[in-house]
Amino acid sequence: MTQPGNGRAVIATPGSRSNRVLTNTGLTMNAVRAKTFAELIDCFECIDRMTMMAEGRRDTMLREIEWHRESFSKRLRHAIVVAEDTEFKVLATAEATASGQTGTQAPESG
Repeated sequence: MTQPGNGRAVIATPGSRSNRVLTNTGLTMNAVRAKTFAELIDCFECIDRMTMMAEGRRDTMLREIEWHRESFSKRLRHAIVVAEDTEFKVLATAEATASGQTGTQAPESG
């Protein structure tokens, strides 16, 4: 349990002031925890709903990523096959022609 304002935990150890207050009021730490939980249950439910919604959005994004990855990989495989099947011809550059060497290769169009 925390004290309002400072965020520090209050521990009811035997002989402590908080334990004396609990004893004088007839409460136990379990009763205090249960009361605190009951008062904060709406906050816990809200956090739980937000967590479930975030998990749903994450799952949707992961499905979209997988779908796009699959689609992209199919297009890429097709492009590779097309590139591998393309015939190449040797293009001579002016320098290569003058020195008798071949130039770079470029794909034939068509």
